[in-house]
Amino acid sequence: MDLYTLKAELDTDPLGRGYSGMTNLQAADSLAVADRTLSRETLDAWEAFQAVDETEWGGLSNAEKAQIKELFGMGAIKARQPSRAVDWIVAAFGGGSQTVTNLKALRDTTVNRGVELGLGNVREGEVAMARGL
Repeated sequence: MDLYTLKAELDTDPLGRGYSGMTNLQAADSLAVADRTLSRETLDAWEAFQAVDETEWGGLSNAEKAQIKELFGMGAIKARQPSRAVDWIVAAFGGGSQTVTNLKALRDTTVNRGVELGLGNVREGEVAMARGL
């Protein structure tokens, strides 16, 4: 736990949550509310592979499957336009497909403030320690 990052969050309160008027437990609870969107530029290939709808995969041609396998073999794929990876996936599966929907959900996920700051799930005792610095 990076207590200095947590202290900065609590002291500056950049989102105006009102940490200064909260108990340690209330501040930890506030940091745990999943109300932030984490937008990722890249996805690990294994994540993208897990997002592929099996029925849609079965409907691809052998050439499309080979192209997608090549893409997933790269280790990571760029998940935002402009991106050849996105173009290949949309061309193979279709823009409204379940696979594309699943990948978009991975790209834009809802997280709590602690996760957004790289702190993970913040506990009451950690808030107390940060405030004591």
